[in-house]
Amino acid sequence: MVLCLCGLIAAGWCYKLQRDIDVLTYKELRQYLTGNEVDRSSRKGKPLSTKQLVVITIICAFAGAVMGLLAYMFL
Repeated sequence: MVLCLCGLIAAGWCYKLQRDIDVLTYKELRQYLTGNEVDRSSRKGKPLSTKQLVVITIICAFAGAVMGLLAYMFL
């Protein structure tokens, strides 16, 4: 439980950092960390909104719960 909580805190911190420095890809993150100019011209489309991320997370959590229940029942 403690390890899970630490993971959630780290993920939240990384998400906030990502939003603060406006990087979306690993290539942009690598450019930022090496001190180079971040090239944002290769971005396609627009990023997902918070509402879309919440809906996707709920759907994935439900799907994971169903698969876990089925695995428990049949294994």
